[in-house]
Amino acid sequence: MRVSVIIPTRNRAHQLGTAIESVLGLQRGSDDIEIIVIDDGSTDDTPQVAQSYPVVYLRGQGQGVSTARNLGIRAATADLLAFLDDDDIFTPDNLTPQIAYLDEHPACAAVFGRMILGDINLNPVSGPYPEQPLEPGQMFDTILAYIPTFDATVMRTSVARALGGFDPQLRGAEDWDFFLRIAKRHPMGYVHHAAAIARTNAPPAQNPEGVLWRRFRDCMTVWHRHTAPLGLARRIRLARTGLRHRGWYIPYFMGIATRYAQQGQTGDALRAWGYALAASPLHALPATLRALPALARRSQ
Repeated sequence: MRVSVIIPTRNRAHQLGTAIESVLGLQRGSDDIEIIVIDDGSTDDTPQVAQSYPVVYLRGQGQGVSTARNLGIRAATADLLAFLDDDDIFTPDNLTPQIAYLDEHPACAAVFGRMILGDINLNPVSGPYPEQPLEPGQMFDTILAYIPTFDATVMRTSVARALGGFDPQLRGAEDWDFFLRIAKRHPMGYVHHAAAIARTNAPPAQNPEGVLWRRFRDCMTVWHRHTAPLGLARRIRLARTGLRHRGWYIPYFMGIATRYAQQGQTGDALRAWGYALAASPLHALPATLRALPALARRSQ
């Protein structure tokens, strides 16, 4: 057994089968891959869907994706680990380039590839990213700027266990935190290969701005956790990168605020705009000025 593929899931019985089938359809021998599905307390048909496939099925307690992944790491029997979100899929030739890279670079702890964004039906809506190849090796500063995707990653099981797995206190950015902890201690690799397609889901029906704000706060927690110990000069050099991470959230907050305003939900719109302003005034204020003409036309 070369690779254990860990799929955490919760109440996505309608999508889980597609994720599992993308692993089963890989261009590798079936005896080369162990699929571990961690059901994090689902109340739908997830158990029946999972157990209809040749997978190791484990039941969690609804404690979040980090705890679910950690359960999978402990249960894995292979020397290498890969991860797949339950609403995404692997490309047919995924894993092979990463495994070859790790075989050729025994000092490397993990290697990641490229991601394709897909629509709700997994039809690609973007080219693979990152667009340009990344330099492997000591990648801590690179990963501070670019957050890899776990769907495109293969790592050594021994490294994941030595790091203690994912931080269960983080509800978002837990994968980024894990990557940075690896990069602090080990060389990492990169293959310029499209490894997975990520489904673009609709935002939560209720309180999307609150969900996004919690993700933003976890992102900033991870940023400060890993940059605070650095020297002052290095933190100053990285300030622009930190600002870019803040700015990434602004279009999403502003999009939510605009939808509320168009629906006449002024209080909700102001709350979402307030989150944008708190996240990054430097990005939120210009975005607000750009949005005002469209809102004015809507109100006429």
